[in-house]
Amino acid sequence: MASRKNSSSQAVYEQLTDELTRQVLRPVYLIYGDEVYLQQELINRIRLLALDPQMADLDFLTMDLEGYASRLDLNKLTGQLQTPPFLSPRRLILLRRSHYFTTPRPADELQKQLRQMVLAIPSSSCLIFWEDKVDLRSKLLPQAIGTAGGLTAEINKLDVYTLEKKLGQLAKQAGFRLTAEASDSLIYRCDSDMAALSNEMKKLALYMQWKQLKTADINLIETVCCPDQRGSIFDLTAALSKGDTTGALMIMQTLRLQKEPIQLMLLMLSRHFRQLICAREWSEREIIEHLRVPPFVAARLKKQAAAFNYNKLAALYEACFRTDRDIKSGKIEDGLGFELLITQAGRLAASQSL
Repeated sequence: MASRKNSSSQAVYEQLTDELTRQVLRPVYLIYGDEVYLQQELINRIRLLALDPQMADLDFLTMDLEGYASRLDLNKLTGQLQTPPFLSPRRLILLRRSHYFTTPRPADELQKQLRQMVLAIPSSSCLIFWEDKVDLRSKLLPQAIGTAGGLTAEINKLDVYTLEKKLGQLAKQAGFRLTAEASDSLIYRCDSDMAALSNEMKKLALYMQWKQLKTADINLIETVCCPDQRGSIFDLTAALSKGDTTGALMIMQTLRLQKEPIQLMLLMLSRHFRQLICAREWSEREIIEHLRVPPFVAARLKKQAAAFNYNKLAALYEACFRTDRDIKSGKIEDGLGFELLITQAGRLAASQSL
């Protein structure tokens, strides 16, 4: 299900990007998802097409309702949409966090008003609903957007190949080349998050300019960019697979010295064991597709999963869950809880009875 959802999101992102490149503007958009950076990027591109920069104060209206739909006067909004732009190609209105598309749904009468407003948007106006969450089980408003010629766009994290392409473009614009290995490592370190990737690329570009370098390889990524926390989790798990509890505890202490939050380390370790469970059953291609990781990570997961049987991985994953529960319920201090988890995981990994 997650894979189909991500594929659909990817297709919509590519469709919207292509339309904006061809300078095609729709009358209404519903934009949401977990990749806020890309959503902002798309909205900025819509603004560039819709507005004359010198007339933006007159032809652009933005409202953040913060989830309080009652703050909005629909009659005034309808009037704004029906008013022709002053000198811009379109009058643009951005509604942020209206919560018109979440549960509980707006009253029937309000939904009808919204539907009528959307269907009556003239060709001289453009309306953007930018939402945190959307429940598409309520079909009235999304259907009205489609009927009006609009687009519903769920924008989630991009797949590895698209991210590699975007990083390559950013590197080219900054005047240097990013090797494939360096690109994969950067994507993995930033967990495919475009905001984090953009910040790291800016940092890398400044360093390349300062040192007058033309190629960024994996060694340069290690030197300049954010630490490879997930790589440390691989090393920690590798130590456990060899029964080296002391080595695993040393890696944990290194992460703590780097000021990594215990809850984040616990989340990463838990997710890693879950990925290893999947890797035991899937091919490398399936791991890349379903877990959305770079090829070199899929290969490492497949190799490391072979060091554990299914019962051990399931027991390790359950131990992470119990530790998280005990920390959140106040039964144990987080640092001590994580150390005990590593010790217990070492015993489980070395056990011959599982």
